[in-house]
Amino acid sequence: MKNNIEIIEQEAFASTIQFKAKFIYNNITYWAQGVYYNGDRITDIEVFTADDDDEFYGPYTTTDAKVYEAGRQILYDMNLEKHLTY
Repeated sequence: MKNNIEIIEQEAFASTIQFKAKFIYNNITYWAQGVYYNGDRITDIEVFTADDDDEFYGPYTTTDAKVYEAGRQILYDMNLEKHLTY
């Protein structure tokens, strides 16, 4: 049967990538997370305080602009070749 099949085209497409990073700023641990939509940018960025069990507390998003900007920049600087998992 395999000899009778002619594959014309195949494609696998991921329309979004979930970004997540844990960081410490002023002795407080945070999670930054966002969504990258192909052809666009990272959006829906949120930065949460983290507890000792590696879980973030939602919906307690930080209101500190410096912390938010640090988290946003960490997501944008992430090396996908090193950190992308499947």
